[in-house]
Amino acid sequence: MAAKIRIEDIASQAGVSISTVDRVINGRGGVRLNREIRVLDALHSLEAASVFKPAYARQIRVAVILQHTEDPLHDGLKRSFLDIGIQHRSLNIHYYIHHFAIAETQNIAAFLQVARKSYDAVIASVPNETLVRREIRRLSASCLSCCY
Repeated sequence: MAAKIRIEDIASQAGVSISTVDRVINGRGGVRLNREIRVLDALHSLEAASVFKPAYARQIRVAVILQHTEDPLHDGLKRSFLDIGIQHRSLNIHYYIHHFAIAETQNIAAFLQVARKSYDAVIASVPNETLVRREIRRLSASCLSCCY
């Protein structure tokens, strides 16, 4: 009888935490692509893919940061992201739209700090202010996909 393969074995083989393996296997998202690939490779090399049946449909969470929609441009952007969210639902891509007043630079910067940990990508139409630029650079440095 073959030895049982444990989630700890997969995590060790992939060089990731047990919770990362759990998120990949259960399709919860929030895992960087390179780590997800390492987990899937470990599953296959340990011949455990049929036992754990990983969810290959990775959930991608995208934060969309816009100014309030009184501005016709940002209102159109909001409607477009709502439409594309419907089209991308089958791809497991979810868009979360957040509104800020252009003068709320501290709130925008604070939200960008949270977004770095909570989202897979950020699309932002934000003011070109020092505090906001600094957080955008941090997002980019953390390998988070970021468009602004």
